[in-house]
Amino acid sequence: MERTRSKLIPVAVAVLLLALGAGLWYGLARRPPPPAAAVPEPVQAPAPPAPAASAGPAIAHPLPGGSPEAALAAPIEPPPDALAAFQRDLAGLGDAAVLARFIDPATIVRRVVSTVDNLASDELPMRARAVNATPGAFAVTREGEALVIDAANARRYEPFVAWVESLDTKRVVALYIRHYALFQGEFRGQGSPNRYFNDRLVAAIDHLLATPEPAAPVALVQPRVQYRFADPALESLSAGQKALLRTGPQNAARLKARLRALRAEVARQGGTVQGAAR
Repeated sequence: MERTRSKLIPVAVAVLLLALGAGLWYGLARRPPPPAAAVPEPVQAPAPPAPAASAGPAIAHPLPGGSPEAALAAPIEPPPDALAAFQRDLAGLGDAAVLARFIDPATIVRRVVSTVDNLASDELPMRARAVNATPGAFAVTREGEALVIDAANARRYEPFVAWVESLDTKRVVALYIRHYALFQGEFRGQGSPNRYFNDRLVAAIDHLLATPEPAAPVALVQPRVQYRFADPALESLSAGQKALLRTGPQNAARLKARLRALRAEVARQGGTVQGAAR
């Protein structure tokens, strides 16, 4: 609409000038022509400033092994030999049977990227979770009139927590850095073409470390089929923080300790990440 109006304005001015000329012609036709008016020199408008060059995405936590800007261009479809090398290194982290109990090595890159990118969201789709589902049912109990998370529920998560604690943090981070292009390429493929995945990883770790530590037992409500936290502040937490709370206070504390160690090792390798939340 604005463009149409801008085109009509000079047309309307031209029509108005023609109408005035037709009315004045007869009165002016026999008069001596007025002296020619001096035509002012056209004023040249200053040239518009050149657009500022794009500074590109700000990268807060670069990793060693090449420039972060080059890493942003990691291929969405990685070469088969890169995937094969990653699978070999992943198998070297520990017993293959134990590894397969908790993760799917064939899809771990895609699922890690999806999990990291969605931890702060309200929902974390099951197919996007990096870790296999924990066996057993979520346990609840009653304390008087209150419905609370059963303390026995934490035992379901203890094998996973123990496995996480058994991993060598330095080896895990070294594997991550060595094969970082796979994670960056997958991040691009999942809809983040101009963002640095390691920045997202550090933000996700900090987000989990900020999970509150309520006194046990944690009260629940069951308005429909699914349980919800009775405390609105807890219910408003992200999917990742709620998942951490459901493991129980002791397991959550142990997992936070490993997250701090992971973040510290990433910081040591990158040399720019400062501290750790909480």
